[in-house]
Order: sequence, then C-alpha cells, then structure tokens
Amino acid sequence: MKSEIPVLLGTYTEPLPHVEGRGPGILPCCLDLETGAIRPTGPAIPVRNPAYLWRNGSLLYATSEISDFEGNEDGSLTVLRINERTIESIQTTSSEGSGPAWICGEATGRWLLVANYLEGNCKVFSLGENGSIRESVTSLRFSGSGTDPIRQDASHPHAILASPDNRHIYLADLGTDKLVIFDFDEALGALTTAECSPLDLPPVSGPRHLLFHPEAELLFVVLELSSELAVFETQASGGSLRLLSQTSSVPPDTTGNHPSEIALSKDGHHLYMANRGHDSIAHFIIDPGSGSAELRSNTPCLGRIPRHLALSPDDSCLLVANQESDRVVSFHRDPTNGSLQATGQSFDIGTPCFVLF
Repeated sequence: MKSEIPVLLGTYTEPLPHVEGRGPGILPCCLDLETGAIRPTGPAIPVRNPAYLWRNGSLLYATSEISDFEGNEDGSLTVLRINERTIESIQTTSSEGSGPAWICGEATGRWLLVANYLEGNCKVFSLGENGSIRESVTSLRFSGSGTDPIRQDASHPHAILASPDNRHIYLADLGTDKLVIFDFDEALGALTTAECSPLDLPPVSGPRHLLFHPEAELLFVVLELSSELAVFETQASGGSLRLLSQTSSVPPDTTGNHPSEIALSKDGHHLYMANRGHDSIAHFIIDPGSGSAELRSNTPCLGRIPRHLALSPDDSCLLVANQESDRVVSFHRDPTNGSLQATGQSFDIGTPCFVLF
C-alpha cells in the first residue's frame, strides 16, 4: 500500500475580523502515513478565503468567506475539478449571502446545501449534470438573537447537514442557540419546517458543527460558546432530537476556549474536537449504544488556534490546522485506544483553516 496519500489544505487569504489571512488559497499536498510528513504536490489554487471545503468524487466545492463578491454583499462558491495531476477552477458564483460557513451535498447528488453565517440564511442550490452550481431552489432567512451580545447579535447559521436517510435537514444556528429541523423533499430540493423544530439549546451554547454517527442514530454537535460536545438521539420518523449527553471538551475552570471542528473514527468509538484557546485536541470515548461521551484526554495541538482537523481515510493519522501558528501538524493515532502521538512532522503555511482528504 502506498504510504503517501493526497490531502488539500485550505487557507485564509485576506483579512477578516477574526483572522489576518496570509495564505495562498487551496494547496494540494500529500501526507506520508508512516512518517507524518506533509509536502506540496502542486501550485496553490488562489481561491479567496476558502474556509470550508466539500468533495464529491473529482469535484471540489469551496466557500469563500467574504462579503463583497462582484460588488454585492455576498460570499461566493467555487467549483473545481481535481485531475490526476492538476486542479482546475470551473466556476465561481454567488453564495447569495455574506460570510458562507458551510457547504455540502446530499444523497441524490442533485442539491447543494449552503449556510451563510453573516447573512443569516441557508440555501439549496440545484446542481447540473457536470456538477456546476445552478439556481437556488430554496432560500430561508432566520431571525432572532441570543444572550452573547457579540457572537449572538443575530441569527448565524454555521452548519447545514442532511440526515443519513436524506429525509431531514439539520441546521445549527450559533446566533440563536437553536437546532432547526426540516423535512426534505429530495425530488424538489424543498425544505419544510418539521413539526418538532426548532430545538432550543441552553443560552450561550453556540451550536457550530454537526456530524452523524456512521451506524447508530446519533448526531454530534459542537457547542462553540460553552466548549461542549452534545450528543443527540435522532428519530427517523419525524426527525426529532433527544439530548443524550453534554460533555465539556476542556478541563474544569478553563476560560477563553471556542471549539471548532470534530472528527469521528470509522468504528464510531473515538471522537476528536479541536479546542481554540485551550489549544488542544479533545479525545472523547463514545458509547454508540447509550450516546455517552467521556472526555479521555486533551493533547496539545502544538500550535495556536486549531481551526480544523481531519482523520486520514485509514484513521492512522490526524492532521491539525493551527491557524495562528501558520502550521499544519500531524499526529499518529493508536488503532486500539485512539490516543494521539505527535509525529514530529509539520508543514508551514499561512493561516491554515481546513484539511480535506
């Protein structure tokens, strides 16, 4: 088996209120699974502030976290085609809202889901046969605010994700401490507010990112403002959620921490969360039967502000994008107990914010 595998690194390229972007865009690299070494394999693709990436086969979709696309207060979405040796840009279009934070597809491959964080809306775009982004068929704007006057001044959708059976869409609204649940018509790309929606979370929770368990009916939610991992049981029939556990990602009395991304091992028993501020990787042991999450350890991320992390396809390595240290660091993962061990390898790149295998 080849020890080197491809990986894409997204980087902030321009200043934003929360980051002084100094990266090149999207850089194709490879990771040596044995040593943890990372090296570039081609030139960077100059996409503006590609804060979130989603791949579907040979197609790569990127959000640009901006608010001035073509002179309007919009972000943008870029579609790229990944060939054996090159990556080519084939389309850039409006996200129809400022500050897009999340982009992903759903099971049919016909629709693209987008959450515009600053605009307070979500979009369902239709996709052409070649993967190009066409018109938006559903557009929903949200209102309200939360307790935190700075981070929750208005609705701020941070993630939108289809359920494994493609019958429901879940949206995390950091600004209002709500999980919004929709019934999804996959034939039309239409969203209808589910009877059980919305689900109110405790004040200043700040739901940020969403992740489904590969086998159990569980939804994991990053609570950015309270530094917690929430685990919900999902009900396929109506899409409702029932809270099973809520666990801190940092030691007691930790302040100034804001978790970012989560990753789950393929067996569904080990979950990793990046802690910005505490600058660590939280390792949770997950019991798929009960939905319990036990914080097992906090491993220093060897940098500042880990914006993103990702497990390699074989779960043997974890890469962490340390945004404010301009460095991506690699860790080996123990296949038995899930613990992390620094490889001693890293790759320097300006303001890394996304890792995509």
